[in-house]
Amino acid sequence: MSPPVGHWWKILSDAYKRDTAARSLDKETLCNLAEPGIPPKQRDTLLGVVSGLDAVPSPKNVAECVLALKRKNLTAEFASASLGGETKKATELLSALNEVWQTDSLGEGETAEWNDSQPLPALFDRVGTDKRIPFGCPAINGKLSGGLLPGHHVVIFGRTEVGKSSFVIDCTARLIKNQQRVIYIGNEDHIDILKMRMVGRLLKQPQSWLEANKEQAATEFKQYEDSLLMTQLYSGDIAAIRKRIVEWKPTVLVIDQFRNLIGTEEGITRRMEDNAIKLRALLLERGLIGISVTQANDRSERHGQEPPIFLQSGDVDSSRVGLPSQADLLLGIGANSDLKSRSQAFVSFCKNKTSSARGAHEGVMINFDFGISRVT
Repeated sequence: MSPPVGHWWKILSDAYKRDTAARSLDKETLCNLAEPGIPPKQRDTLLGVVSGLDAVPSPKNVAECVLALKRKNLTAEFASASLGGETKKATELLSALNEVWQTDSLGEGETAEWNDSQPLPALFDRVGTDKRIPFGCPAINGKLSGGLLPGHHVVIFGRTEVGKSSFVIDCTARLIKNQQRVIYIGNEDHIDILKMRMVGRLLKQPQSWLEANKEQAATEFKQYEDSLLMTQLYSGDIAAIRKRIVEWKPTVLVIDQFRNLIGTEEGITRRMEDNAIKLRALLLERGLIGISVTQANDRSERHGQEPPIFLQSGDVDSSRVGLPSQADLLLGIGANSDLKSRSQAFVSFCKNKTSSARGAHEGVMINFDFGISRVT
């Protein structure tokens, strides 16, 4: 999709979301909706794309154009009055602006969904310590008050070849063994290779053993077959994932890798932020534990040097704020060449809202058994 067409696609998408009953848009309304976001140098190019179009206006979108113009003018007048020391005029303009903002939001709450908190006795049945679901090796769980709760979102990030996949496979296998039903969505590594590693982890056997004992492996794995769906997603978004969740009804969702999801926003940073917000809402709506895997950035000052052992939230690649802000647990996996030579890594608890216990943000050194993707 070319940049001009992508620009208009976003405008059209927002317009039809605003007025779901509309079947078409007239050219003038479309141009007015787009006008505020068009850079002056690109004005002729972008407007030229719709120059030959014509259709029926949408009342809701015409109203949006009027409100947008009114907001723009009132904001400019308010700024001028404030800077000029015209206190009375500025107060009147602010009041007018508030009225426009309130008008702008009318009807937006019609589709909102609410879920009030439970009375105290029921809280223990929902979020008490005994309701925690173990996640990861004991050293990890010790930082989580015992584990996770439905709705929690875990983001795991690290640089290439640091052990992210082994870490995630280990955590996923532990969740399956704790009676959880997992859908593992991959959009980067070959899903069948990942599943072979998952089978090895669940059966605690390397691939060489699995291949030498195929019938026995198949028999032993049957106990886990109904608890695990591993699937490849090509050019998919959160809406596509939601459909699969509704069909399969998991209790745990793994997305590997999060940054590869598509979306309506332009630019990877805005797209990741938008997808993170949508995913968080989906996890809460369906009562799922979510695990998102993504990359750590390769800062220019470290290029060609030893990678960092201790990671921070700002090290998340392409989304230093958006994705971390939607995580309850943000784990950064770091290792230099020395740690890698010993099959070790350091897990930084960059963010931990699952526990307020002392030491909940202290990192953990982990050991990998890459043959069976096991972490201790």
